[in-house]
Amino acid sequence: MEFVDFQSVRDVENFSSWGDVVLFRNTSLDKIFERPFLRRNIEKSGGAMINKILLENPMIVLKSFQQKIVSDYIGSTGDRNFYSIETFIPNSCDELVSMIEDKVLRFPFVEKPDFGAQGKGVRKIEKRKDIGSVDGKIFQNYIRNDGDFRVLCLGGKALGVIRRTARQGDFRNNVSQGGSVEVVEDGEVRDKVAGIALEIAAIFNLDFCGVDIIYDQEQKKYFFLEINTHPWWQGFQSRIDVDVADLIIQHCLCLYERKRSKGSYEAVRKYYQNNLPYLMDARFHYASRTYLYLGDKKSKKDLLRLKEEYIGNDPAATDAILAKTLTLRSSDPNERELRMPLFKKYGLLEPYTKILFKVLFADVIYGQDIRPAAARYLDRTKMLEMKAMLEKCPRDMAVLSTYAVNFLYGLENYFFKEKRSSNFLDPESYYDIALGAYSGKLQSKHNLRLYFLAHCILGESRFYSRKATRHRDTYGKMIRLAEEIISKNYFDVNLDNKFEFLVCAKILGYASGLEDVINSEAQNSLAPGANYLIDTLNKDVRLKNKAGFRSAEHRNVLYLMAFGKSPRFSAGKSIVADN
Repeated sequence: MEFVDFQSVRDVENFSSWGDVVLFRNTSLDKIFERPFLRRNIEKSGGAMINKILLENPMIVLKSFQQKIVSDYIGSTGDRNFYSIETFIPNSCDELVSMIEDKVLRFPFVEKPDFGAQGKGVRKIEKRKDIGSVDGKIFQNYIRNDGDFRVLCLGGKALGVIRRTARQGDFRNNVSQGGSVEVVEDGEVRDKVAGIALEIAAIFNLDFCGVDIIYDQEQKKYFFLEINTHPWWQGFQSRIDVDVADLIIQHCLCLYERKRSKGSYEAVRKYYQNNLPYLMDARFHYASRTYLYLGDKKSKKDLLRLKEEYIGNDPAATDAILAKTLTLRSSDPNERELRMPLFKKYGLLEPYTKILFKVLFADVIYGQDIRPAAARYLDRTKMLEMKAMLEKCPRDMAVLSTYAVNFLYGLENYFFKEKRSSNFLDPESYYDIALGAYSGKLQSKHNLRLYFLAHCILGESRFYSRKATRHRDTYGKMIRLAEEIISKNYFDVNLDNKFEFLVCAKILGYASGLEDVINSEAQNSLAPGANYLIDTLNKDVRLKNKAGFRSAEHRNVLYLMAFGKSPRFSAGKSIVADN
């Protein structure tokens, strides 16, 4: 490792001597000429760059610019997990006074330097007489809080979450201003805040950064405060039991190994395998798929460690987990405007489906039958009523897509387990829905349609735990319809759906001509500063920006499954007749 300090690109004699990985901290280089020049020469030398965005967009350090980027992102995606803070940049004191008179700004409000750190120059404006110069300042309405959160992010992972609280007599939560620090122990709060931070880091294409988030006690909402593009970590590390310097070095080694790798598969596999704890609430999803589909022995051990959290180690714990699951609802689903009315119509659909999944995986992973416990929380009559309602409303099924299909197949497993009732479900009618219900406003919803088809096949396989041997002709038609949709609308289909299609094709023993094309896209979709796949070529804005390690887990585990060897599904006769 070598530290390089320079004032001008003229001070650099040989860019190729910079090594294999460059961690870019800060610069005063001219943004018009010197920064692009430096970036191009490092890229020519073959060096991987961490935080390359600092050379591409110097405005990223400005608080006003950061808030604008986040505001635009929320507007384009409809995200409701967090909010930006309305930020004002008056040209004069008179303009600032007008904002106060118009009640755009309300006492008390906050004055900050647009470019600054550690809380320096930040003031709370209580009265008009407190107003000073507006040069280089931004103004925001004060958010009532009991502290803010700092998340240190590296390579799409949240290394930890701390809460900073202002010292008595001050409102600034910064540690440098005397604030106190505590580790966030509450798992729900920690995972929520970490998820927001990773999404924000992905928006800015920052590989290493500190993200500050604040919770508004009055509005009961999380707000983005700012992102630190070159964070120090001594204070963070003093509270969180991690060696940040070592993690940075390990991350550099990952990027170096990626340069030497012949393809992305092994790089992605190692990255997820070595960083499983950072998947937070997605750990079970990842380990269950790699165990059931790929037969990964390490994942089996990981699942044993996750058992207590997933279904509990005793009847009382199982009861508590199921009772809590019954209260869970999705606050911000994909296709929110379409789906939210249906979530109200089918009020128990989500929590019932989550419980049905626990019943399924308790059986196929842990060999436990928790249906007697689940029966205390699942109303048989209500479930059958929901099933009848869904199957009478093809458009509801089409809009809900995976939510509806997972419930129906989960219900069959709950009632019949291995008996495989021949008439409880009617896959042929589901195929008709996929064929005809995606019309009108749903005509362009290719991803919803593909998820619908794929999850019928996954449901038939009891989510990778058995071969799909019933209704051979129907599932054959489904996989060919999915292939046709992708072929005709390739760049309107997200990468997740393409991988899931290939997994379903393998479950059915169907060799798709799209496999090489999708693999080629995968090889060109590695995140710039980490070894996992992001969706950069397709038109689904929401998935394109959700590019953190945790939020990309679904895409990446499907990739590993699509191009890995499955002991259960790789061999055997195809159930799909070739045309």
